[in-house]
Amino acid sequence: MSTAAPNVVRQGEFVACLTQNLGGPAVDRVIEQMGSAGLEGIKAVVTWRGVVAHEDVCFVRLALEYLDLLQKESCGRCTPCRIGTQIMRRILYRLRDGAAGPGDLEELRSLAEQIDDSSWCGIGNTIRDPLLGLLDAGEADFRRHVAGEVCGQNGDFHGWVTAPCRSTCPSTVDCPWYIFQAAEDHPHIGAGVVRQDNPLPAIIGRTCHHPCEGNCTLKAVGEPIAINSIKRWCADHDEALVDVGRERGHADMQGAGTQPREHLGMGPDEAAEVPAMAAIRGPVGPSSNRGERVAIVGSGPAGLSCAYYLARRGYRPVVFEALPVPGGMLWVGIPEYRLPKAVIRREVALIEREGAEIRYNQRVGQDVSFAELQEEFGASFIAVGAHSGKKLRIPGEDLPGSMDAIDFLRKVALGESVDIGESVLVIGGGNSAMDAARTSVRLGAKEVTIVYRRAREQMPANPWEIEEAEEEGVKFRLLSAPLSCEGDTCVSALVCQPMELGPPDESGRRSPVAIDCEPFSMQADSVIAAVGQMPDFAPFSMDPQVEVNKWGYLQADGRTFMTTKPGVFVGGDAITGGASVIEAIFAGKKVAKYMDMFLRGEPVAEDAQDKIERLAVYFGAQDSGYPLNPKGNYGKRREMPMLPPGYRRQNFEHTELGLGDAAARAEAKRCLRCHRPIVIQT
Repeated sequence: MSTAAPNVVRQGEFVACLTQNLGGPAVDRVIEQMGSAGLEGIKAVVTWRGVVAHEDVCFVRLALEYLDLLQKESCGRCTPCRIGTQIMRRILYRLRDGAAGPGDLEELRSLAEQIDDSSWCGIGNTIRDPLLGLLDAGEADFRRHVAGEVCGQNGDFHGWVTAPCRSTCPSTVDCPWYIFQAAEDHPHIGAGVVRQDNPLPAIIGRTCHHPCEGNCTLKAVGEPIAINSIKRWCADHDEALVDVGRERGHADMQGAGTQPREHLGMGPDEAAEVPAMAAIRGPVGPSSNRGERVAIVGSGPAGLSCAYYLARRGYRPVVFEALPVPGGMLWVGIPEYRLPKAVIRREVALIEREGAEIRYNQRVGQDVSFAELQEEFGASFIAVGAHSGKKLRIPGEDLPGSMDAIDFLRKVALGESVDIGESVLVIGGGNSAMDAARTSVRLGAKEVTIVYRRAREQMPANPWEIEEAEEEGVKFRLLSAPLSCEGDTCVSALVCQPMELGPPDESGRRSPVAIDCEPFSMQADSVIAAVGQMPDFAPFSMDPQVEVNKWGYLQADGRTFMTTKPGVFVGGDAITGGASVIEAIFAGKKVAKYMDMFLRGEPVAEDAQDKIERLAVYFGAQDSGYPLNPKGNYGKRREMPMLPPGYRRQNFEHTELGLGDAAARAEAKRCLRCHRPIVIQT
């Protein structure tokens, strides 16, 4: 690696000029990742940090493509960004056409500095480093254009605007743009923005673990934007769900507000958004226009997401659901107090309106065979949920009164009778354990205790789920490993071994190690195990062309989700196990795109959009290095209003009441719009 000029680095076939102003990996690490599998055909990348490119590309054209992307994203409200970028583009057009004037390069540098210093938001702050990087790394190319040369170089360019929150979101939802719409009091436009990457905004607004907030720039001051709460506010207004969970007026006493929303008329600002609304609600990508039918196994979040995006592409997706209700694990795995069934039905109805068909009580492998699906449909997506709980593998776990959390939650969700008695022990530390414990409280158990073999800080459950369980009276017995379930005709006790923390294991958490002492016994009427879950692949693994990997899951390409059998795709819990809802939605979205490729007879391979999303992460898009003023006032985060704990214990009413209109708008206005634009040339 040699240095040719300040900040300009040559490494192998690349020349690069990257800054560290907003964080991110070192230039040599970035170039190394660009040479990884699947990215070999990329000739140049321009990002908020600068440029990495082959020396034979046209740097003037790269600069134009980058500024064009920023122009599309800019709100146009501040003069430096609106006018300054137009002046820069005019200069670059002159350079491209061999008609540059004296001092044009110096003016480009000056404008880049001025726009960065005076713009109101993060869009303008992403002009200086890439433009100066292009001028430095491509100095020879710019000089040739100044001298009147016209390269006439063409290429395929792809642009994308991300942000720390967006690149952290498993489904790359455009958080800054829907937050902006919320601040403008356009919740229906905001919900439309969300649906471009997530067709279940109201469901996710109630269930997401929101990793986006963990990478929000304002986390540095302890007040990250309440991104997920804003998403829910947009979706609830757009889908007429604003009153779900507020029937008894608890919103008023919790400060969420119960006044009816003002009429959303088409004001001047909103009228200007009509083209954007049309684009949001139009078809997704190229369409087959043939109405070809495809099969989807499972109506959980992965299956629903895939059905939505296939329908938007012109296909007729048919979803086979084993249960009599929609949503899969959304319905039977997430309790009503977290996700009301009315919300599921509403968003499923919207997907059906797009053209998806759901066939209930149709279990593949029982009511219809997998082979029949492949004969009848052009392609298929295996989107089964993780409905099978893992065993404890301890003596006595088959006694009456000992049950699995997944079965327990399913029975409650379907209205079946479950006798748990007065004393319940829940084994595990994940979200399913919290759901089982809190559900037991609502069913009338007088004493509910979570038994976990590690320490509290090692619990994989969402921290707020643990806190809310404690508020509702759930107790915790930590560093206790189950040894056996005891009882004559049914469970009466759980025997546990005291533990202490030893060295870290493969997960990075310190391993529990047995203490040299006698086990202890805990009395219980019911023992509920929540120690993991897995899908049932029996109907699909019988096909010899569908390979199973060493972990017992279906083998699939990590980028396209296609299995070893062409035209058969798999995703969601069927790949990850019992992972998050948003990850399943992401899988369904991607499968729809690559299934469309397959049905149109194209090679099924990672496309430019997915490559650009990967590259953004390689360049540090998830790093929130935006400079904050240590004395700045960035406002206080609006917390989600909740039902009181004492009231929550008595029923299954929705516990989170939702932000009121004023609170949602005020929270959205705190967003700094710290965008991260990226353009690639292939």
